[in-house]
Amino acid sequence: MNAFFDGYVRPSTTLKQFVDQYDIALRKKVENETFANFNSFNSTLPCVTFYSYEKKFQQLYTIAKFKDVQEEILGKMFCNVFILAKEGAICTHKVVEQVPIHENLVKEVEFVVYLNGDKDELEVKCSCGSFETRGILCKHVISVLSLHKITSLPSKYFLDRWRKDLKRKYTSIKSSYNSLSGDPTAERYDILCKDMIELAEIAAPNLDHFTKLRKHVDMLKKEFNGSSCEPSPPSLTLPGVASSTCNESIDGDGVVVESNKVHSPLAVRCKGGGRLPYKRKVSAVERNTVNKRGRQVQVVYFPFPGL
Repeated sequence: MNAFFDGYVRPSTTLKQFVDQYDIALRKKVENETFANFNSFNSTLPCVTFYSYEKKFQQLYTIAKFKDVQEEILGKMFCNVFILAKEGAICTHKVVEQVPIHENLVKEVEFVVYLNGDKDELEVKCSCGSFETRGILCKHVISVLSLHKITSLPSKYFLDRWRKDLKRKYTSIKSSYNSLSGDPTAERYDILCKDMIELAEIAAPNLDHFTKLRKHVDMLKKEFNGSSCEPSPPSLTLPGVASSTCNESIDGDGVVVESNKVHSPLAVRCKGGGRLPYKRKVSAVERNTVNKRGRQVQVVYFPFPGL
């Protein structure tokens, strides 16, 4: 079972319960992200070095990811760097890391780090593949950067996925676990999306309308992007959650308009297999083989020859 559903779903969970618990799990995930974003904007971890790239990681990354970066920076004290070869601006290094395997036992693991020291195209790569898999620069790369006294990094090593100022677009989409109540930005986003869909349906069939709409949209993009209005930091307001047990709303004709409650399927009796156990059909032999105490007695027939 996926770890995402730990505490919400068990092997005995029915399909109806799973649908309800799925919404609760998604709601909890959104709440955790809201708290994490709030803490990232309102608290700061101090830097452990004077490197400018650590300061930039501190400004851009969330607290959880900045902690991972600091662990790698501190881990470079267990690494020893040796230069193997150098061809022009490309330098090959061997990094020996001391890895504890027991209380008093330490083993040495070797890694290879390639560095392109060109100022215009600074590039670094380690054989451990930490940046390619985790999105975090490893301690081996940081050790090589420290050896060459490199304190700044290109923007490609600061990934958008870990930025705390990046707005997640899915948070503005109305869903069963987020009704957008209490979030004015998300409510305005939902209204604008509906208006844009209506405009697209009107303008798409006609080429002139389509061209005119595209022209106005481009003008508005330039106008809004050029404004100095900046988004405010996230608040601690949790997303409005539609309750999964709310009552159905019924219009005047008796038709169900909206419902967020998941009901169990109706019990339908079918002929044969769907009959209740105590009302199933019983053969004449079974009726005759029930004793006075209500116990069923097995009757065995022995064929006699000549009869």
